[in-house]
Amino acid sequence: MDVAIVGCPAVLYLDLIHRHPAAQAAYICDEGRQILSFSPGLFLGREGARLTSCPMKGTALRGSRAR
Repeated sequence: MDVAIVGCPAVLYLDLIHRHPAAQAAYICDEGRQILSFSPGLFLGREGARLTSCPMKGTALRGSRAR
């Protein structure tokens, strides 16, 4: 979601993470963009050069059809 805010994104991130702790959270500032991420579960992980991915709860199986 792309939103406009009034104030500092880093301050907003700190306020939100203190009020609503998330198991996995991140604040990224890159080339004038700020990303605030809050998630109860780990979707991507990295240990050294190894990346891992875990499907989110409720993710449909590959090739499954909605009924």
